[in-house]
Amino acid sequence: MGIIVVKTIIKSLMERKDLRKTGEPILTTKTIQGLYSASYYLVKHQDKIVGVGLFHNGNEDCTLALIENKKGEKLMLGHFAEGYPVPDQEFFELNKIYDWAFGK
Repeated sequence: MGIIVVKTIIKSLMERKDLRKTGEPILTTKTIQGLYSASYYLVKHQDKIVGVGLFHNGNEDCTLALIENKKGEKLMLGHFAEGYPVPDQEFFELNKIYDWAFGK
């Protein structure tokens, strides 16, 4: 019985790849070298808007997301991969857009 409970809890946790873009990008920027673009979208999980995601080069999965958990705390989900550096400015913009969107 304990194993079933643990599996249910694990499956209900939100993961970065579960987040989906909503609407049009709030902001799109390009690097100085023009190597990639960074677009910021509101993101949803199970049809509820939960945060803001940073998407590189039109990828379907976000690189980073700031989300609000069930306790109302701001959390970051992310995946750092070679070829997708995340400069300080992108962290700053993500946080600024989250605070604007969620009135923080």
